[in-house]
Amino acid sequence: MTDGEQFVSIYVAGVTTGELGWVVELDFQAVGWIGLILELDHHRAEHGFTVKRQYWGQGIAPEAANAVLDAAFRELPQLTWIFANSDARNVQSAHVMKKLGMRKEGALKAPIVDRRQPAGLIVCGLLRDDWERDSRPRGLHGDPRTQP
Repeated sequence: MTDGEQFVSIYVAGVTTGELGWVVELDFQAVGWIGLILELDHHRAEHGFTVKRQYWGQGIAPEAANAVLDAAFRELPQLTWIFANSDARNVQSAHVMKKLGMRKEGALKAPIVDRRQPAGLIVCGLLRDDWERDSRPRGLHGDPRTQP
């Protein structure tokens, strides 16, 4: 089994009712995944994404994540809020969430233990109202500043 096949099979095995997942491909290779956990009774969803390290900085995560956010808000009218969280040390993820139009909504001091060291967590979110106000195409790699 290739790394890509193993990566996909591990993720697909975890998908249950209310959890949606997509493999992100580049040149027919799995380079990451995008996920959405729906909590429609509470009108919200949790958004997650990851890209293999060698593909960082190429705009892959913002482009794929933006497509999922747009589709979720378009297709699920009961959805009012989509949120994501990240290890506070993960500057790249925080940058992606900002490009998606998400705003920092909170921080937890040390809910993560990584290599036996406590680490912080940031939570960012996007309200439907904000998405609708800014639902124009987001330009290159999700950045509204690159609009023509």
